[in-house]
Amino acid sequence: MRLGVFGGTFDPPHLGHLIVAEYARVSLQLDTILFIPADKNPLKENHTQSSADDRLAMTRLAIASNPAFELSEMELHRTGPSYTIDTIRELRATHAPDELVLIVGHDNLEQFPRWHQVEALVRECRVVVCKRTTEGEPIDEHLRSMVEELDSPIVELSSTMLRERVTRRESIRYMVPDAVIEYIETHALYR
Repeated sequence: MRLGVFGGTFDPPHLGHLIVAEYARVSLQLDTILFIPADKNPLKENHTQSSADDRLAMTRLAIASNPAFELSEMELHRTGPSYTIDTIRELRATHAPDELVLIVGHDNLEQFPRWHQVEALVRECRVVVCKRTTEGEPIDEHLRSMVEELDSPIVELSSTMLRERVTRRESIRYMVPDAVIEYIETHALYR
């Protein structure tokens, strides 16, 4: 089995996440993309506005129509910071994949050298970087030796922008799945 790992806060999950995940799945010939909502990101403070349960529910709704997408709660049940290397090692032990591919957004590259045990991480899995915006900086030579770029579609959406739109009572239709919009409205998130 070739397993793609796609983590994030997913607060809320949006079509950019889904497009990039599906593009990576097809381009890299992955059997499954495992969406893993993060609990405590050690490099970000106060990075979520919604509860873990809300983010988990929204992510479940967002990926429901794609049988190649699965959801994992593993980082939400971990105590302390969520280190990607711990997630990758746990997935190796529990899933025994033939290949593990960590899918990250280009916006994570600036912090990537500061990730916990980053050298071990790049030995344990293949790290693939997807563009998030047209303004991404080129990857420097040191990072280029650790990651590979995927020329994925650029979808200029961010969860921060979507939360702000909801707060201002602006439409997020066609930016997130309809089921996620309904969940946000029903639970009065980001108001």
